Amino acid sequence: MVKQLPTFPVLRSLRTGTSLYFPASSRFQPRAYTVFHRRLLPALYTGPLDEYWALVHGVVLWDIGTEIPIE
Repeated sequence: MVKQLPTFPVLRSLRTGTSLYFPASSRFQPRAYTVFHRRLLPALYTGPLDEYWALVHGVVLWDIGTEIPIE
């Protein structure tokens, strides 16, 4: 049995920005967001199991605009 975690709203503020890819990734209506490196990151589009099988047997795309380049 999978334990359901509580959900909380995420508010955008000056401390949480968005990546350059945020408008494009939001067009596909993500069901959840997470905060990563002080940026909102789409985290769930369908369901965890569906996304796992898409990763195993298909192709998946991620918004990696939250990555910090190191030179």
